[in-house]
Amino acid sequence: MTDGYSPHYFYLDFVAYMIDYKLSEKTKNMKYLQNKKLVTTALTLILTLSMLMASVTLIYGQGGTETYFYVMVAPNPVGVNQYVLVTLQLDELLSNAQGFQCDAEAPNGTTIHLFGPASANPVAAQWFSFTPDAVGNWTLTGTWSGSGTYRASTGTTTLVVQEEPIPYYPDVPLPTDSFKRPIYGENKNWWKVADNWLMFSYDRTDIPDRRQSCYALYTSGPDSAHILWTRPLQFGGIVGGRLGDNIYYTGNSYEQHYFPIIIQGRIIYTEDSPDGSTSYGTRCIDLYTGEDIWYLDRTDLAFAQTVLINNVNEHGVLPYLWFGSGSSYTIYDPFTAEQLFTFTNFPSGTTTIGPNGEILVYSLSGTTLTMWNSTRAMGATTGSSFTPRGTISGSSGTEWTTTLQGSSGRLVLINPEEGLVLTGPSGGMTGISAGTYRSYAIPPNSGRPSSTTPMLSSSQVSGVGSELRLSANIGNGTFAVFDAGPNDFTIYNMTTGAVIRKTAPLESGWAFFTYVFHIAYGKMVSIGYDGYIHGYDVTKDSTEDDWHYYLGTSGFENAYGSYPTWNGMTIADGKVYVCADEHSQDAIPWRGGNLWVVDIATGELVWDISGWLKVPVISDGIATAVNALDMQIYTFGKGPSKTTISAPDVVAPFGSSIMITGTVTDQTPSSKDTPAISDESMTAWMEYLYEQKPYPDDATGVDVILEVTDSNNNTRIIGTTKTDKTGAYGFMYTPEIPGNFSVTAYFTGTKSYDMSLATTYFSISEKGQNVDVNFPAYGSAEWPAYPDVNAVTTTDMVIIAAVVAAIVIGVLNLVLMLRKRK
Repeated sequence: MTDGYSPHYFYLDFVAYMIDYKLSEKTKNMKYLQNKKLVTTALTLILTLSMLMASVTLIYGQGGTETYFYVMVAPNPVGVNQYVLVTLQLDELLSNAQGFQCDAEAPNGTTIHLFGPASANPVAAQWFSFTPDAVGNWTLTGTWSGSGTYRASTGTTTLVVQEEPIPYYPDVPLPTDSFKRPIYGENKNWWKVADNWLMFSYDRTDIPDRRQSCYALYTSGPDSAHILWTRPLQFGGIVGGRLGDNIYYTGNSYEQHYFPIIIQGRIIYTEDSPDGSTSYGTRCIDLYTGEDIWYLDRTDLAFAQTVLINNVNEHGVLPYLWFGSGSSYTIYDPFTAEQLFTFTNFPSGTTTIGPNGEILVYSLSGTTLTMWNSTRAMGATTGSSFTPRGTISGSSGTEWTTTLQGSSGRLVLINPEEGLVLTGPSGGMTGISAGTYRSYAIPPNSGRPSSTTPMLSSSQVSGVGSELRLSANIGNGTFAVFDAGPNDFTIYNMTTGAVIRKTAPLESGWAFFTYVFHIAYGKMVSIGYDGYIHGYDVTKDSTEDDWHYYLGTSGFENAYGSYPTWNGMTIADGKVYVCADEHSQDAIPWRGGNLWVVDIATGELVWDISGWLKVPVISDGIATAVNALDMQIYTFGKGPSKTTISAPDVVAPFGSSIMITGTVTDQTPSSKDTPAISDESMTAWMEYLYEQKPYPDDATGVDVILEVTDSNNNTRIIGTTKTDKTGAYGFMYTPEIPGNFSVTAYFTGTKSYDMSLATTYFSISEKGQNVDVNFPAYGSAEWPAYPDVNAVTTTDMVIIAAVVAAIVIGVLNLVLMLRKRK
């Protein structure tokens, strides 16, 4: 330890590291986050370690250094059949001290051996778990046998076990409304709905243009067509004038102007010229608002990285932004766009993301499969620090190699999470060769294989058509091949090599142009030029769970009769996002093309919207893509709302009705203060607001719940109403009793909007106080006649004025008194 701090702090850091390491080893691939018991107990141990020192008894011998042996238990007290962590610690930090053990005396006097003898870790500590099965006081005794000039020692502590289980720290529920980064560090399990998009194809570095697909495993995705914001990317839409209905060049055939990555709520992408010949720089904007954050005059954006570091001193995730290509990269801070270090000798191969955020590269040379790990090259070890600086060579990054027995050809597909590798005579999604394709099983999540890996199975791939095309991935232990000609799919089991099923031929001849099919959630989803999204079950030879979603007729708009899909699709959150487009669209595009979002389990439409919005990038429940029909960035997601409410501000008499009114409005950046519209009307409403489509006269609003608290402090719901298409609502209410009231309007939210609420107040006069008060009629007996002004003196005028004033004041006092009683 060269940083000059106490070895006891070093010990605390080491224990924290060891617990994290052991837990992650035990539960693998972040799943320990789901194990509330492990995490809660480990955190309790770390935070209370110094406060749980047990009583210590020394064993004295002849000479030698005295030692102290500690036994710590957490949590303490604990409920019966709830487990605890027991830590054994020697005060002399002897590396790998031998002879640690621990026994327990149960409440009934029985002695149970719990642990050891075993060697300690490098800072003279050990830990184990224990589940007490009886109520009462348990005495735990730890011993160390001594070593050399150090005396043996014993430590004890009392564990209190009670009948009532102790509660676990409560979880914050998963969000039902939208959320923004940063996500608060105590909100465990939110990883299930939040994820970055670190590579152009989520976890692959290839660009998702021209027949690619993306599968985002962890993030949530939007459930409606609600648009958060738009932002022009380039000139787009109809040019007009002498150029008529021709639109600006979209670049969809080859250039593809919008390839974003998303990290920590920030969209980062490279801007270029309309013809794609010149790149300008890299821009960072806010995912939630589209506002600028920073701009970097560098164009070779490659990918982002969030890598988990766990060593003796450091625990957490470090973010990096990689620029470059080939074997050389420069790494930047994605928060500030400041340069951090450079990287050389980056290997070639299949690049993906490891379970701890490592950049992994798999390559096959002959029969040798190699896995390269960026963190190994960058110096990430179990040591005391991780500070990559200067120039780092990737030459030391090889994590492991294994010989694939019987392999020949090339690496075709690999799925590290499932631990499956496919080799064969050719790879890629187009034009693969018939022949033998071999499957291999490696430890999942980048585990280390043995020096040789036997073949798991082999599959004989063949076809009768003009071209064989391969699925984009391995999924559910399967891969698939499309035979272009008969236009059918064959799905292979990688464990056995056998054919799981062969599908019926696709009916339309346009299905010949089927290039994209991806396996996820037990389904193989395919798209092409035949106007369908097809979902095939890959788990069994059955069509009962297959589905085929028709994109609709195109009438006279194009030559296909329906809507083709040339570019890829995005799969996320149990949904498939597919856009209509073609390879070389005309400058006057056909109409009716949508972005369709379909439930991957059932094939039912979730939502759709007009636009050529290709391969959306999805993060934290938000999807973003450029619309080629106006060259604007569209960003979809659930957004904030605002509810208002008002009631009469005068006291109403008992028995009368009052009108409660208010509004519910959209508060998203590009639609602020527009009416909140129902999910059922959202597509037409967004097309009206953003795409100059007709005003939807039949648009409907959202439900509002009204709750009243009366003067007796009784609260009840008085009814539900619905806003109209202007966002306004009204509700007539007749109070049952007099007094002061509060009324709250609740908008509980929809798939498009977050919830919001507002409160106002009103009063109802007491029963029996509703009396009519009228001034005396002019000229009546109650109203004195005006005297002859010529016959009265000044004194008389004063007296007359006083009398009239007294009458008026008396009436006013009566009115005020009655009003005051209300």
